[in-house]
Amino acid sequence: MSIVNPSQARKVFYQLLKNVNQINEPVRILSNNKGSETVMVSKKDRNALFKKPCSFILME
Repeated sequence: MSIVNPSQARKVFYQLLKNVNQINEPVRILSNNKGSETVMVSKKDRNALFKKPCSFILME
């Protein structure tokens, strides 16, 4: 699993998306703020983890 901070994630966002979706590599995004942590996974992997389809809301 790759580990990046938010600034690094912004710089290589499209590459992260590609890795998450094509080679199923989750990405851990860590911030300096305590408790601020995110894991980016593909929808396919998310559905496998939770055994329930996920629906997304697109923000405009």
